[in-house]
Amino acid sequence: MNNMSESLERLIGYIMKKEPRSGSTATIEGISVGEAIGYPSIHTLMFHGAEKKAIPFAWKHAKGTVYIKPHEYNSPHIIIAGASGNGKSTLLKKLISGLASSGTNILLFDSDSEHYDIISAVNGKTIDPFKDINIFALDGLSAGERIQELTSIFSDVFNFGYLQSNSLHSCIRYAYSISGMRSIYQANIENVPSMETLVRTINTFIANSRTAAEKSRLYSILNRLGSLNLGHGDSSLDGINDLFEGVVSIPLRHVKSPYAKRIIMHELLQRLYSRMHSMPITHKLSNYIIIDELDFVISDYDSQTGIIKKIVREGRKYGIGIIVSTHMAISLPKDMVENSSCIITFGSPDPSERRYMASVMAHGDPAMEKFLYGDISFLQKYHFLLSCPEFALPVKITIKVAKPLENNNHDYQNYASENVLKRPMRKEEALKLGFTEEQIESLKKSGKISSSFSSGSEWLMTKNPSLSIGHELGVNAICSWLSANGIENRAIDNSAGPDVVAYAYGNKMALEYETGKKSASSTSRMLAKRTRDYGFVVVIVDEKAYGFYKSAMEKAGILIISDQEIKK
Repeated sequence: MNNMSESLERLIGYIMKKEPRSGSTATIEGISVGEAIGYPSIHTLMFHGAEKKAIPFAWKHAKGTVYIKPHEYNSPHIIIAGASGNGKSTLLKKLISGLASSGTNILLFDSDSEHYDIISAVNGKTIDPFKDINIFALDGLSAGERIQELTSIFSDVFNFGYLQSNSLHSCIRYAYSISGMRSIYQANIENVPSMETLVRTINTFIANSRTAAEKSRLYSILNRLGSLNLGHGDSSLDGINDLFEGVVSIPLRHVKSPYAKRIIMHELLQRLYSRMHSMPITHKLSNYIIIDELDFVISDYDSQTGIIKKIVREGRKYGIGIIVSTHMAISLPKDMVENSSCIITFGSPDPSERRYMASVMAHGDPAMEKFLYGDISFLQKYHFLLSCPEFALPVKITIKVAKPLENNNHDYQNYASENVLKRPMRKEEALKLGFTEEQIESLKKSGKISSSFSSGSEWLMTKNPSLSIGHELGVNAICSWLSANGIENRAIDNSAGPDVVAYAYGNKMALEYETGKKSASSTSRMLAKRTRDYGFVVVIVDEKAYGFYKSAMEKAGILIISDQEIKK
C-alpha cells in the first residue's frame, strides 16, 4: 500500500471503519453462462416384477441463471464444441467477461478476430501478431535454446525431414550470428534477426551450396518459409510476461497463412509453457489461455508432444487453465477431454461427434448416452448442454442475445455502433483493429461516434444518449485507479447498476462517476438507492462540481472524491 494517493488512503480508511454487510461478498460468485431450460428427468420403471430401472425420459423444465465456478475446479480446463453459427463465440464472450470481472488474466487467441467488442468492454489490449510479436526474440532463453526451438517448430509445421531440419538449424544459427550473436549461451542480443534475415541467409546458403541435393533441400525450405510475414524486429512486447497481464487478445484473422497461425500460436504457447515452470505451485487459478476455433489454428494438438496437451496436463498446479472452442471434440486427445472439468456442446451435424459428446457427458450410463445423443441432434441456435461439477446431470441452457440491428450490407458503421466502439477506445487501438482514418472521420461526421481527448490520446465511442464519452472515460479512470492499488473491481455495463462495483477488505461497494450535469434531486435518489443496495457508496465527481457534491451529498455511507485526486 506504499505511495497510495491521498484519496485512496481516505477510501481505505472509510472502508475499514465499516463492518461487512450481511450477504455481501468480496469475490464474484461464479460466472454466468446462460439461462437454464431443463435437465434430464429420471423415471423409475418396473418390468414385470423385475428389478427397478431408472432411465432418463425427458427434459424437465428448469429456470434461472446458471453459474459455473472454474476457480473451484480440480481441473479448470473447459471444452466448448459444436458447429459454426450455433453460439460458441457468444458463450466465449460471456466467459471472457465473467473471468475478467473476477480478476483472472486472459490470453485469447482469436482466430476469426470477432471478439474486439468484449476485449474493449473489459479494457483489454490487442496484440498485433505482425508488429508486436517477434518469434526470434530470446525472451529468457539462450540463443542456442531459441535456435533449437525455432528449428523444431518450423520442422513440425512443415514436416521437414532430418536433413532439412539440420540445414534449417544451420541457417537459423547463421542468421543469429550476423545479427550479433557471439555465443549460443548468450541470453541477450541487441539486434535479433527477423524472417527477412533468415530468408536472406537461406539464399546465401543456396548460392554457396556444394551439391545439387543440398541446393534442392535449401530451395524446399525457402519455398515454405519465404512467404511467412513473421518475426519483425520492432516487437513492442517486453517479454512473454506481457501476455499474462490483464486481458490480452491476439487476433489472427489477417494472418492468412495457416502455417503462420500455427507458428505464432505454437511459439507463444511454448514460451508460456517454459515460463510456467518458473511460477510458484499454487493450485489456484489465476490465468486462462483461450483458443477460439482450435481446428483452424493449430494441428499438433493430437500429437504425443503437443504443447497444448502439456499445458493441460501440468498447468493446473501453476494456476493456468485452458478453454478451447472446437468443431470436433472427438478430434482432441482423449486425456485432454478427461482432464477438463467443464464440457459444453452446441448442436452438431456430425453423428460421430454427437455420439462422442453424449458418451462423455453420460459418464458410462448407456440410457443417458442414448438420450443425450438424440437431443444434441436437435439443439437450437444458442442452446447447449453443460456437464460440470456443479450439476450431477447435464443441464440444457440457452444464451439470451439481443436482437441485432438489421444490417444487410454488414457495413462497418453499424458494426462499430453495435460492437467495437461500444466503450471508449483509443484511436490508435481502433486503427490497429483495422479501421482507417477515412472510416473514423466518416463515423464522426455521420454522428455515429463521438471523440474526446484524454491522457494525451484521442478516444472514440459510439454515441449513446444515456452515457457520454466523458462519463465512460471517467469510469475507465476509476477502474484503472482501483486496479493499480490492488482493489478488485468491475465496470457495470447497464443502466440499473452502479458505474463500478469494487471489493475490498470483505466489503462490497458501489462507485459512481458524476460529471455534475445531472440534477441534484436525481443524484440524491440514485445515491439513496445505492446506499440501500450496497451500504458503501463512493462518488468520484468532476472537479468543477466537487464543492457542491461535498457539501450537499456527503453523509453517512457516502464518500465524495474529486476526479483530480485519482489522477494524481
